[in-house]
Amino acid sequence: MKKDLPRIYSERVDKDTNDVVSYTKNEEKMIENREIRREKVEKSIEQKINEILKSVHYVYKMEVVIETEEGSQVKQLVGKNKNSIITMDNEQIPIDKIKDIYIKEKK
Repeated sequence: MKKDLPRIYSERVDKDTNDVVSYTKNEEKMIENREIRREKVEKSIEQKINEILKSVHYVYKMEVVIETEEGSQVKQLVGKNKNSIITMDNEQIPIDKIKDIYIKEKK
């Protein structure tokens, strides 16, 4: 018992229907984008602390570099309260005295 399958529709192609697409690179736009990236808005210390604490890389007792008027110090950040950050040494550093804070790079 042999079944006949339906015939496939085919039509003759007279011209090439494939479109040729080309991409070019515009140097002017690339330069403009780079200049925009350099003009980053300076974040407040409060925003930087919140970013560190809410980061997916944050772990309890993370080492951060804290720059104050006295100089920069490497401390283990435990948490923060309303007006200060808390270190592992149970030291409270007032947020308004901090000039900059960032995560210490691992070597």
